[in-house]
Amino acid sequence: MKTGKQILSNFFDTFEVDYVFGNPGTTETTFLDVVSTHERCKFILALHESVAVGLAAGYALKSGKTPIVNIHTYPGLANAMSNIFNAYSVNIPMMVIAGQQNREHLIHKPILSGELTELAKTATKLQYEIRNVSEMNIALQRCFLEATESKMPTFLSIPMEIYEDNCETGYFKKTKLLSNTQNPDLNQLVDEIKHNMGKKMAFVVDAETHWCANLKDSLRDLSAHLNSDVFLAPFASTYSSIDVNMPNFKGSLPAISLQAHELLANYDIVFLLGEKIQSFLYHEKQTIPENIKLFQFSNGNTMVRFDCQFDYVVRGDVGENISLLSKLLGCAKVIPHHLQMGKVPNTLLANIMNIIPRDTTIVIEGGSHQNVEEELVHQLHFEEVYFKSRGGALGMAMPLAVGVSLVSCKHSVCLLGDGASMYSIQALWTAAHYNIPTIFICFVNHEYHILKQLWKLQVPDSQEQNYSTIMDISNPNLDLHKIAEGFGAKYAHATPNNYQEVLKAAFEFNGPTFITIRDDHKYSM
Repeated sequence: MKTGKQILSNFFDTFEVDYVFGNPGTTETTFLDVVSTHERCKFILALHESVAVGLAAGYALKSGKTPIVNIHTYPGLANAMSNIFNAYSVNIPMMVIAGQQNREHLIHKPILSGELTELAKTATKLQYEIRNVSEMNIALQRCFLEATESKMPTFLSIPMEIYEDNCETGYFKKTKLLSNTQNPDLNQLVDEIKHNMGKKMAFVVDAETHWCANLKDSLRDLSAHLNSDVFLAPFASTYSSIDVNMPNFKGSLPAISLQAHELLANYDIVFLLGEKIQSFLYHEKQTIPENIKLFQFSNGNTMVRFDCQFDYVVRGDVGENISLLSKLLGCAKVIPHHLQMGKVPNTLLANIMNIIPRDTTIVIEGGSHQNVEEELVHQLHFEEVYFKSRGGALGMAMPLAVGVSLVSCKHSVCLLGDGASMYSIQALWTAAHYNIPTIFICFVNHEYHILKQLWKLQVPDSQEQNYSTIMDISNPNLDLHKIAEGFGAKYAHATPNNYQEVLKAAFEFNGPTFITIRDDHKYSM
């Protein structure tokens, strides 16, 4: 006979679970009792559920493993949903476990209880609530493997008394997932490409490709052979599968649908590697111009299929299939090289970024300065960058950067604004508590500047005082110095005169440093 606790412990052993990220409550105490005594698995405490999910996302992206998140019944799941949705939108795997009230108590609708699986359904690949302990091993394994294979969050609700129940089943096997075991027939596509050699072509790379093996080298060879440009899709979150030093890498595609449409209209053929080209702000002209040929390579584990009018769709591991296409077209191997760095603008942000080592992971939250930051990381050739998720919810970047540094044991750098920092500022405490080296560079403008910009774009005849009175973060101003130090981080304010010393001290500190700068990135020093 095995108890639910023993089954959970065996699950941690079989699937080599290193960490559980969570913000627990009373329904999770039996779960925590297993983690606290487990030899391998360590609990990483977050002060808010969305921070726990962001930490797990950073861990997943950097380690390639599927993390476990533990949160507290219905309110905890509700608090976590924005970052679960962010992870869902860009194919970040994780298994979210929430405690549920005692099954015999649910008839009375006790405090904190609710339909957990119904809530989770909006942003997870699979949802299930265990009904008895004999289901526990299958439910754990199914949710974990589904998250691992689909690269999406899954959700499991476990009533709190299940862990003390006994059953005769409960074993696990460490399943090995083999995919793309058969090569697709690409001959028709090869003939189509050969027929159109000499025409203008472009590749657009979406978030789904982060998990694809061999794509970076194959895409470099294929795009050079076709003399094609390469773009990162809007809100694709990372360009880890792109060689940013390729001369034909053109950065991110515009997020505004009309601007993307006008840019792509210059091409005859577009290859979409991944799920979709996400857009922002509707326009009657669709992002993909009607007269171009559109070829998609997709793993198939996506939220939305056939979001555009495709000429060809190829399913399977994108990296393997691009590698196969490259061989069928006889592409020569291109030796990677580092481009000469262009002239860096003389701004405080640019000068700070210029002295950061290029192998440092950069995490961008997004906001009014996002375009400037994306242009800089592209121009300066940073090797690993995570952009704002196409889920669009603020609050992912700070904990994601901490999760990345937990794996790498090296400093990551997170760029964000003062307004956005308030969505997950609690990540500072987790970084301080576990001595995780992370640097946060926060632009201070005392307003939601991006919302003012969009308001003006959408309602151009609106008076400035209309949106200034609503969107200002002032009276009182945020005291970021006290807030950062209150969560255990070191604080510094960078200026043109001291930024080198500030950054040097931050990289020497084995913990979080919160650096503020004036939001004057568009002005010269």
